[in-house]
Order: sequence, then structure tokens, then C-alpha cells
Amino acid sequence: MGSLRSMGYTFESAVADVIDNSISAHASIIKILFPTNPLDSIAVGIMDNGDGMTDNELFEAMRYGCMASEIERKQDDLGRFGLGMKAASRKSWRPSDFNPDPMRAVWLSALFPGLGQIYNHRYWKLPIVVGGYVGLFYATTWNSRMLSDYQRAYLDIMDSDPGTNSYMDFFSSSYREEDRQGMVNPCIEAEERLL
Repeated sequence: MGSLRSMGYTFESAVADVIDNSISAHASIIKILFPTNPLDSIAVGIMDNGDGMTDNELFEAMRYGCMASEIERKQDDLGRFGLGMKAASRKSWRPSDFNPDPMRAVWLSALFPGLGQIYNHRYWKLPIVVGGYVGLFYATTWNSRMLSDYQRAYLDIMDSDPGTNSYMDFFSSSYREEDRQGMVNPCIEAEERLL
């Protein structure tokens, strides 16, 4: 199969070969249908009003080398080696083509973020998902640590114990404890006004 797909057929020549078969079947109308929505599955339909084939004729036509090239053919028969229809119909077909189920991808992503991307074979998205979660984890732990530090500093600044001065970590290194002594604590001032 792989060798037939890679024997030089382009998509255009594969479509032309199927149209040749329609002409050989005495078709006077040939319609080529392309998807109109770019989000639809990519498929091309070729319809004609030719003579058509029975089930047995179709089965025989899809057999490789079904007619010897030496056999005399009709004058309007464009085929020659018995490979055109097979090669044209299998040009883009690959047995490994993957058509993922969207619901399964959603459930896998809900189960473990990034698993849906692996299932869909969109491996390039995985670092984005993992990076997003690593960034979220870092931001959460950093904010939690900062909240804890500010709470401790607030409690230290509000008590009257001179030994607790964790709030000094938030000032520049040139700032001294003595510089703070002259400052009025706005919280204590507000409490005194209420009393």
C-alpha cells in the first residue's frame, strides 16, 4: 500500500484518474464536491451519471492488475494497466489515520490535564499545558509565602515586644530600627481615636 501511495501520484492526478474512469463509463455529467466549511472533515466527492458497476464489477475493478495491459480495450477506455482506480482511491488513505473522539479527549483532560492532548496526538500543546500548571503552582506558592510574611510582619509591628521585628525584612538594608521609632503607627493611632 505504501509503495502505491508513493508512486508519484499527486492529489490532483488522483482526482483526474477517477474522472477518467467516469468518462470511460460514458458520463455526461461529472460533479466534484469539496467541503464548504474549512472545519469539516476534508473529503472530496466525485459523482457522475455514467454506466456504473455491479458489486462484482466493483470488486473486480479494485483487484490489483485485474486486466492485462495486452488485452484489447474499448476505444473510449482511458485505463491501461489496471492500477489507476486503486492508486487514485488509495492516494490519501492511510490505515494509521487517527480520528479522535472529542468526548474522550474531554474526559481524559478532566482526569489529568494534558492527557487529552496526548490522546489527540497534539504533542506540541503538552508543554503549554504543563507550563501553565507549573506557573499556576509557582504563583500560588509565592503568594502564599508573601501573605504569611506580611501577616507575621503585621503582628510584629502591632505588638510591643522590641525583639520581634520581622517587618524590617521589608525595608532596604540601609534602613535601621531607630529610624522607625519616630514614626507614628497609624493602626495604634486609629485605635486611640476610637477609645
